[in-house]
Amino acid sequence: MMDYPLLLRNFLLRAAKFFPKKEILSVFPDEIFRYTYGDYFKRTCQLANALESLGIKRGDRVASIALNNHRHLELYFGVPCMGAVLHTANFRLPPHHLAYILNHAEDKVLFIEEDLVFIVEAIKDQLKTVEHYVILSQSGNIPKTSLSPVYSYDEWIAKFPEEYDFPEDLDEKAPALMCYTSATTGDPKGVVYTHRSVVLHSYAGSSTFGVYESDCALHIVPMFHANAWGMPFICVGMGIKQVLPGRETLNMEKICQVTADEKVTVTG
Repeated sequence: MMDYPLLLRNFLLRAAKFFPKKEILSVFPDEIFRYTYGDYFKRTCQLANALESLGIKRGDRVASIALNNHRHLELYFGVPCMGAVLHTANFRLPPHHLAYILNHAEDKVLFIEEDLVFIVEAIKDQLKTVEHYVILSQSGNIPKTSLSPVYSYDEWIAKFPEEYDFPEDLDEKAPALMCYTSATTGDPKGVVYTHRSVVLHSYAGSSTFGVYESDCALHIVPMFHANAWGMPFICVGMGIKQVLPGRETLNMEKICQVTADEKVTVTG
């Protein structure tokens, strides 16, 4: 058998090629947004182009302070597949720990959910390496903020091409994502996931969770913590329909309704 680099790029391209009509849903308080893997791939390409325009290069760290939704899922692949490293920051950490991890990771771009901008506002003067702020907004509006420079995600990526040549020559052992522990003692500790480790975890996880291409997965586990147990990677790699409940995760009536309406078969 030929040696084959285990890259997240392969999951992304497979989903776009074989499952372009499969759906990805985000549940918001006032609406359910849905699009296809074909749409997802185009926006992920736009994201990669947009990051490149800011000078983001291989190995640079890009942070997210975000919930479970399609924009965060775009970051899950757009950032590592272009060679950068996605740092999913746990916004439930104490403010001084959140500032510490963003500085320790040396994040250059910070993507922030519109409902969570206030968290970053409280620590912005402590951030030493962040050069750009991007607001993930379903409303399309940028909340009143003193963060600068600041961009509206959808408006920002819309300016860029829907095609991107994701590199094939990445080292499979290169960092793809990172997150930090909750600091039981001392400061939080960074945990790095390589392309190879995420791909192998996805192969094992698909069997462990017992999921198939015909399933519909509801992501309850936070995408900012431990990569949501790897389920987003498993689902993209296998072309599984995904439901991302965002802030509605704790709205049990809505979760039950969505589970029934979308015929959810697996969740955390």
